[in-house]
Amino acid sequence: MNTPDLDNETGEAVRRVLSDAGARVTTLRGLVASLNYAVEDDTMVALRDTARHLLTDPEFGLDAALLSEAAGGDTMWPGFLGALSQIAEPITAGEIVEYVLAPYGIPRSSVEWRTEQIRRVGRGKTSGYQSTTFVIGTPVEGLSAQLAHEVLKRVAVAAYFARHNTTYIRARFEGNGKAVAYWDEDTQSGLVMINDEIEDLTSFDPPWPDWSVRVDELESELSGFGHGKQSA
Repeated sequence: MNTPDLDNETGEAVRRVLSDAGARVTTLRGLVASLNYAVEDDTMVALRDTARHLLTDPEFGLDAALLSEAAGGDTMWPGFLGALSQIAEPITAGEIVEYVLAPYGIPRSSVEWRTEQIRRVGRGKTSGYQSTTFVIGTPVEGLSAQLAHEVLKRVAVAAYFARHNTTYIRARFEGNGKAVAYWDEDTQSGLVMINDEIEDLTSFDPPWPDWSVRVDELESELSGFGHGKQSA
C-alpha cells in the first residue's frame, strides 16, 4: 500500500514523518496507544487502515529496529507488535466474510458460519467432531475442485480472524448440492468433493493479507523464529 491509497489528510500526515526516525517512533507509539481509546467506527476504520499502511509501506520503513525502539526495548516488542496487529485486523464479522467472497461475487447474505456435527477422520481413527463450517447457500457458478480449494483457503484466513478453530477448516457449497471441501491441519490432508468428483488435497497455503504476513516477518526477525500462522 502506498500513501496515495490513504485519504489525503492521513496520507499527508504519514509523508511528514517518513524522513524522521523519531517522528516515526512517536507515530507508532501513538497508534498503539489509541487501541485503548478508539470506540467510534469511523475512528477504528481509520486506525485499521493506518496500521496496515505503516506495516507494509516501504517509504515508512517499519523494520525490526524501528519496532523495537518504538516498543521501548528488546523485551517489550511482543506486546507492542501484538497491539499493532490487533489494530490492523478486520473490525466486523462482515469484513471477515467479505474477504472470502469478494473475488467471486458471492453475496454476503447467502453465507453463514454453521456448527455441524461431522465425522472427522484422522490419526488412525474416525470420531465425531463439531465443525464450524462456512456454508454458502447460493450456487457458485462454475464450481470446480480448484475453485473450491481457493475458496477454502480464504475460509481459513477468515476463520483465523473470526477466532474459530483453525486446525480443521470446512466449507460447504450448499447451493451446489453435496459439494464440500475441508483441510485437516493435524493430518496435513484434505479433500474436495463436488458431486461424484473427489480430489485429495496435499498442500494448503492460505492467502494471508500483506500486512499480516509482515507482522509474522517482524516477529521472526525480532525473536529469531516466528510462530507464524498455521497453514489453516
